[in-house]
Amino acid sequence: MLSNRSLHAANVLVCIGGLATATGVIAGAGAIVAGTMSLRELAKRLPPATQQLSEDIARNLRDAIEGNTGLDDSRRDILYQMIEASAPAPQSIVDAGQQPEALLKNMQARLRKRKDQPDYVLEDNLSEFRKVVGPILTKLLNDPVFTAQLAPLRERAFWEMKATGEDTNERVRRIEAAVAQAPGPAISDPKALRTWMEKHSRETLEGLALRFGHAAPEDLGLAELKSYLISKAADLKRLEKVVAALEDPTGRIANLKAAAEAAISNGQLEEAKARIADALEIQRSERTLEALKADAALAEVEAEIALIETDHDSAFALFRGIAESFKPFDEAAFCRRCREYSRPLYLSARRYGGTGLARAAELLQLALATPLRQSDPWLWAAIQNNLANALRAQGERTDGPEGADLLAQAVTAYRAALEVRTRDVQPVDWAATQNNLANALQAQGKRTGGPEGAKLLAQAVTAYRAALEVCTRDAEPVDWAMAQNNLANALQSQGKRTDGPAGADLLAQAVAAYRAALEVHTRDARQVDRAATQNNLAAALSEQGERTGGPEGADLLAQAVAAYRAALEVNTRDAQPVDWAATQNNLAVALRAQGSRTGGPEGADLLAQAVAACRAALEVRTRDAQPVDWAMTQENLAFVNLALADHETCAAPRPHLEAALAHIEAALEVFDPVHMAFNHAKATELRDHLQARL
Repeated sequence: MLSNRSLHAANVLVCIGGLATATGVIAGAGAIVAGTMSLRELAKRLPPATQQLSEDIARNLRDAIEGNTGLDDSRRDILYQMIEASAPAPQSIVDAGQQPEALLKNMQARLRKRKDQPDYVLEDNLSEFRKVVGPILTKLLNDPVFTAQLAPLRERAFWEMKATGEDTNERVRRIEAAVAQAPGPAISDPKALRTWMEKHSRETLEGLALRFGHAAPEDLGLAELKSYLISKAADLKRLEKVVAALEDPTGRIANLKAAAEAAISNGQLEEAKARIADALEIQRSERTLEALKADAALAEVEAEIALIETDHDSAFALFRGIAESFKPFDEAAFCRRCREYSRPLYLSARRYGGTGLARAAELLQLALATPLRQSDPWLWAAIQNNLANALRAQGERTDGPEGADLLAQAVTAYRAALEVRTRDVQPVDWAATQNNLANALQAQGKRTGGPEGAKLLAQAVTAYRAALEVCTRDAEPVDWAMAQNNLANALQSQGKRTDGPAGADLLAQAVAAYRAALEVHTRDARQVDRAATQNNLAAALSEQGERTGGPEGADLLAQAVAAYRAALEVNTRDAQPVDWAATQNNLAVALRAQGSRTGGPEGADLLAQAVAACRAALEVRTRDAQPVDWAMTQENLAFVNLALADHETCAAPRPHLEAALAHIEAALEVFDPVHMAFNHAKATELRDHLQARL
């Protein structure tokens, strides 16, 4: 029987072959797909006559990969992934003509550039890739029936036409007509959208997702695609209310407001931006302060649209322009707006990634450059606290000296805020800032080895406990639960570094604090906070399980895996991509511990699940966007491969040891000995162990 993996990879190769022979169509159209429509999506639309060829290729792949007894399951998976990851851009295929060797070299070159996937650049894997793919490319690119059958398919690759602006393709017209025919509320109202989605094809849903800026909706499962559209519909609904509330004392922009509302209802964001820009131009003709406020409201809508598109730089430019327009009239208003506008940038970046954290910090620093402390010390302290939050979040995602410097800046800003936010005068704000300061100290401590790291973690625990003296469960249950969760994080970090009964006691305290937080973060209320705490609790249980032998340890690890999976029910990739990736990474740690303790095929399967969870995390945790998190997951992959090499079912440990070494060396590119001493020391120890075994 043919496996799904072999059939999927065969379809990808079939599409590569067909596109490679399409020199006339592609060159004549002057278009390049550039990733808008993947070859995998193209493969779903293979003509019936080509399906038999795909099955033949799948058999060839199955025999070459799964029939090779010298490969274990992990390397087989890697080869399938390499086939799917090496699909070249159409222009590169055109340049290769119908020469299999040229196309094969192009595919290998693409793999060598994937520094975020060390497995792809191992020479043993590239050699196997050549052995498997070379004969298949030769067969495909010399099959005249195959090339003739794919000619109509090439012409239907509508995104090539779309890239040139020529909306003459039948499929383009079909998608846009279907979306245009939908009533406004069906797109902007989540409840109505659910009904609308049931009546329309997946093709139409993908077209709508592309309008919202999703790069590859064809890669989403149907449930993920619908979840993504529902979340965007909620954003549109909120934006409609903002537009409806825009002030228009003269009635000069009523028609433009109505047009913008209609465009938003239909998901036509470019049209909405154009109408808002028109209204803004009219408003700017009246430079009184009242007109300036109306002007600001319009520009805020434009910035909100940019945020929906995750264009943080454009949103920042708009927010800064609005704030600075008030500065000549009222410098305090300028500062208040900088603080107000920093928040949506911060929240969007925390949820979706991007440049929003740096941009939020930049806005807040503009406000602090004024003599605000003398004129309004309370506002100055609030802005210091918010600046520290943005700097800390940046620092947690940034490696090397830059990340260490950002965390140090955050600590300085929190301490500055506490000069004004004293316990006697502002006890609630003092407690909140103490909690935030503890978060930054904990982040510093986790990166710092030896006594200095232990000292920072102890300071974090002290600050959390201070916050809990004011923030009680009866008075502030939500904030109390958050502080309990954060305290537990610091206790867990201490426990991981402490051996013997003392470490076990710290971990037990962490578990107790997490469970206390979950009494407030119930399943029905505050689901996102509950998911975060579930993830953290699972990490502590996993650490306890690894330290505990016998059935009790196995039970703790099972509880950890269950808690991670519960968190993933809320932290979906579309809704919370950063948190989803973190939970996948942590799940892999628990699965590795389970798999290492479990013999036979069941243990091997748990380790394979751990590899899959790490690779899922790396889809979000890229080297460029989140280098520290990327390195953490690379380190986890090294440990999983070491566990695979040592597992009783492994007949050939060397490939796993080589893969583990490649992953830990990748992590050490980020873990520098000065600014991430603890991580560097642990990774270096693993690298030395692997080198000794090889």
